[in-house]
Amino acid sequence: MPLTETHLGDYLLSVMHGVLEDLGADEAESLGPDARFADVFDSMAMVEFLGLVADDCACEMAAIEECVDQRFSTVEHLARAMSAAGLAPSDNTESQSQLAALS
Repeated sequence: MPLTETHLGDYLLSVMHGVLEDLGADEAESLGPDARFADVFDSMAMVEFLGLVADDCACEMAAIEECVDQRFSTVEHLARAMSAAGLAPSDNTESQSQLAALS
């Protein structure tokens, strides 16, 4: 079953939270779909985020970059673009399993 844009956004937020927690950031809990990547991540954290999402979606980071024309704005925008491009985490990813439990 393909993810809705809302569930894809939730998945992206869960990955974002995980990256921020790994970095020891405190603001991770207050993020929502309107979170702007430029306000949340430095360049290295963004690369880590994209790598995790690409791994979960079984695609290259370039595919994710291309679906937003290399302009990352908000989580909601990325979810919408990924959905339109048919990019979503595969059914066997840990993040996907966590989202299924929430549905």
